[in-house]
Amino acid sequence: MEHAIDDDLEVALTLLLGEPEFDPSGRDIPLASSDIAERVLASKSRLCSLASLSFNESGVLEAMFLHAAEVEVLESQGCKVGQTITRSKDGYMLSDQTNIAFSTELASKLLVRTHTGLN
Repeated sequence: MEHAIDDDLEVALTLLLGEPEFDPSGRDIPLASSDIAERVLASKSRLCSLASLSFNESGVLEAMFLHAAEVEVLESQGCKVGQTITRSKDGYMLSDQTNIAFSTELASKLLVRTHTGLN
């Protein structure tokens, strides 16, 4: 069947079936190409505001919808695009274990990407 489907169908089937490693007869399913694997991973991620993270959930900071001066202040505290941020019951923690406090209003202006099953 591998020659009868296109990449879009392969991604959809992979997600629908939960990335199986074996076919129904128990044989190994070959690994997906890097292009397909990237598309599957991207399909399992979601973008959301930092404020909407659940406790102990992490996300990679993708964008800051702030004035340049506000961005500079956050960056001086180590909060930069590409940084992983985890929400804790006491606030937020950067990937270097630095605790940082954000108001709900500020956290709602920070966009993070989370990955299903990777938090």
